[in-house]
Amino acid sequence: MNKAIDANGNILCADDESRYKECFCRVCGEPVTHKKGKVRRPYFAHLPDTNCHYGQDKDYKSEWHIRMQDYYPKEAQEYLFVDEETGEKHIADVYVKEANTVLEFQHSPIDEREFVSRTYFHLKNNRRIVWLFDESSEKEGSSRFKTGGCSLEQWPYTDRCFKWLHRQRSFLQSGPPIAQFHLCYSVCVYTGTEEDVFHRIVAEHYGFQYVTFSLHDIRLNNNTDIEDFFRPESYWHSQEPWKTRIEREAQRQMQAQAAQRVFPIIIPSRPKRGKRW
Repeated sequence: MNKAIDANGNILCADDESRYKECFCRVCGEPVTHKKGKVRRPYFAHLPDTNCHYGQDKDYKSEWHIRMQDYYPKEAQEYLFVDEETGEKHIADVYVKEANTVLEFQHSPIDEREFVSRTYFHLKNNRRIVWLFDESSEKEGSSRFKTGGCSLEQWPYTDRCFKWLHRQRSFLQSGPPIAQFHLCYSVCVYTGTEEDVFHRIVAEHYGFQYVTFSLHDIRLNNNTDIEDFFRPESYWHSQEPWKTRIEREAQRQMQAQAAQRVFPIIIPSRPKRGKRW
């Protein structure tokens, strides 16, 4: 974790110059240790025997996770939410307050119950949520998504259905239906084909074994428009350069179909000969 609290409830940041000796988890209230070394980035760690949901193998984040969060200011990172009615607590990786949107970056595996709990926790409290999964492959030239010999590296101009080859996030089928909640719920994947570029899933098939990506990929940076995570596909179909590309692709397909069309050859029938008497 990047944030903790002191005995008076003041927020402490792990990368502050001070080394904190008395600090506590904001969710469970258990004591945590301020880790500051020369190799890893500073963080707060629970004790090994903790029962805290956020302390079990989640205290130290991957470099990819940290890089994604650092596109946003510190006050937006690890934002604590508390349900006033139930007392339920969740820490969002990033909360973009002006857009009322939570961003959750997921590099390591996640438990299905945790995914469902966090997703519906924000939706029921009228917050939008975007899940961004790291699906990059360590093997160079490899991809987790392919369709009929066409991999994601050869991105087509029109939206296509891709097969999720390895480590499919099958628990996604327990979450909200994408088509029904597209205005407030978004699922995106990072494939590593381009630096910090995400592809948004706009449709799924067979329990997320196959997914359809949006025409528009989203490059995460300091100027990313949060609304791009929720715009309907009809919007991108009407915008350049996608509009021109779609028109060209449709024209090319029509020409290809016309060239392959086989016209029937009509052979005139021979006149019947008169009967001989």
